Amino acid sequence: MKRKKILVLGLGNIILSDEGVGIHAVEMFKRNNPYGHVDTLDGGTGGLSIIGVLQQYDIIIMADATLDTYPPGTVRRITPRFSVDYPILMSAHEIGIREMIDAMHLQGNIPHVELVVMSVRNIRRIGMELSDEARKGIPAMLDAIHGIISEAGV
Repeated sequence: MKRKKILVLGLGNIILSDEGVGIHAVEMFKRNNPYGHVDTLDGGTGGLSIIGVLQQYDIIIMADATLDTYPPGTVRRITPRFSVDYPILMSAHEIGIREMIDAMHLQGNIPHVELVVMSVRNIRRIGMELSDEARKGIPAMLDAIHGIISEAGV
């Protein structure tokens, strides 16, 4: 049986406080990655420039911030099928991610994507420190990432 290639992708802008929560989570995962064959990538604000890299994987686990009606620090797992399935206000780079997913669909080469999103209150505050809610939510993001990897049989 072929081992699935998995990428844990952090998205966000690390200098906009909670907007960078996905990057913070993936950096923590990377420091303690128990899976020798699961790769990590700081995808920044995403977009079309990383499509070629993403298409090399069977499973992409995207960690990101989202603006929604859930309390700050709430972590959710979403399994989107198309770009319209992504949270409406997924971070400040919503357009880049949706365009990236649509472009991969058009090419007929899209990995299985899982989202691990954390609800945040503000994605415009400048600073590299996370809010208390975001910092406290990171363990739940890491648990969700490990859960997805376990479900993949890795």
